[in-house]
Amino acid sequence: MSDLIDIALLGWAAGAIDGEGTIGVYLHKGHYRLTLAVYNTDPRMVLQLQELFGGSTHTYNNSNKKGRPYFVWIQRAQQARQTLEILLPFFVIKKEQALLAIEFSSIVNTSTGRGHKVSEVILARHSALADKLKQLKQIEFPQDSIFEDGSWPHTTLKSVHPGEPTPITRED
Repeated sequence: MSDLIDIALLGWAAGAIDGEGTIGVYLHKGHYRLTLAVYNTDPRMVLQLQELFGGSTHTYNNSNKKGRPYFVWIQRAQQARQTLEILLPFFVIKKEQALLAIEFSSIVNTSTGRGHKVSEVILARHSALADKLKQLKQIEFPQDSIFEDGSWPHTTLKSVHPGEPTPITRED
């Protein structure tokens, strides 16, 4: 596969996660764990993500709002971290969430193996990062920043990434 196709696939994958995915840190059986997932009513998206990055896929026949089954691609823990690290340069919407998730997974419990209790210090740090991640998902854009026809104004918005302005232009 050519480098150009590889880059295009990575951009596509990041866009799929930006638009249809979720990056989360959730409390599970007394400890927090990183979860990366994409939900879609078309199985091709989740199957392509699984082919590119591994993970698992699931089909849910309990219908969505439109009465169709939906499909999920999911990764957890270090596998999710590796995927986020690969896709980090390509994210537009979820870059900050990905950075927090990577930071979360770098905080390692000194105990090893299943059944070991997570230290209170690590649990507190994980909880704080999980809260920050939840806050990032609550960002709303003011309606007065959008033209009546639904387009964005000709302006440069402040980037969520310090030092990197994000130009937003409109083609007429």
